[in-house]
This record gives sequence, structure tokens and C-alpha cells, in this order.
Amino acid sequence: MFQVFVGTVVHQRLAMRKIAIGTRCLIELPNYWIRPYSSMDRQYFTGSADSLFFGGRLIDLGPGNDLDVTQAPVIKHSLSVDEDREAIEAFELTNMWGSDDLQDRLVRHFTTGIDRDDLKFVIFPDLWPDRQALSPLTRRLPERLR
Repeated sequence: MFQVFVGTVVHQRLAMRKIAIGTRCLIELPNYWIRPYSSMDRQYFTGSADSLFFGGRLIDLGPGNDLDVTQAPVIKHSLSVDEDREAIEAFELTNMWGSDDLQDRLVRHFTTGIDRDDLKFVIFPDLWPDRQALSPLTRRLPERLR
């Protein structure tokens, strides 16, 4: 499956109970995440005025993912589909998930076997060729981009 950052509304709607602080995780969590570039990242942002995100960097949140995404060390800047496809497909984006987004991804995973974040279609436009086949895309994307 996958690990993502979720908002409070997800906890309120989907969580059954809180996990006590200090509880050990039974599976090893990945330390690496992809933090998308935005127009604020002028040095690396290659998008246009009409694109919100374009490309990203691989960051290390450390054991237990305890670092803030804005403070995490960058492992690699300017990930490219040609050179970094495996990492882009393997690691999740740092963007927060809502309950509807998460529900859409889980439903697609269990009905089709496809388990991936549709936001990567926007951040890495050449990553997967099947965007049209999956249309409409999940609520992870703004309606005009589905």
C-alpha cells in the first residue's frame, strides 16, 4: 500500500482510534519523499504562469519521518522522468491528502489494482501514458484537471 500525509478531517472521518505516542511501527517506513516545486522555487521551477506545480526534489524526512518537509535535506534536486522514473514512482508526494482524495485512491486500488497519486500527472506530466484511460481522475486533482 502507501503512506501519505493526511489532514485532521481524515482522522475525524476515517480513523478508529489514536495511536499512543511511542508506539513502534511494525513496518519500515520510507524516509524519502518527493516535495514538488512551486512558483516560489524560482531557481528550480520550470513551469509556466498557468501551472501550480512542476517537477520536484527528493527529500529525506529521517527515521520516523520526523523532520518538517521545509527543513528536510534534499537528496536530489530537479527529478526527471528520464533519469529518476523509479524514484518518482516509488516515493510519495509531500502534499496533504483529504478524505475524499484518499477514498478515491483506495477505491481505484481495490477495483483496478492501480495504486498511484494522480497529482503526479501534473507534477511530472510525462510519467505515465494512460491519463486518458483513467479519466475521470481522482479528486486529488482540481476538477478542471481531471
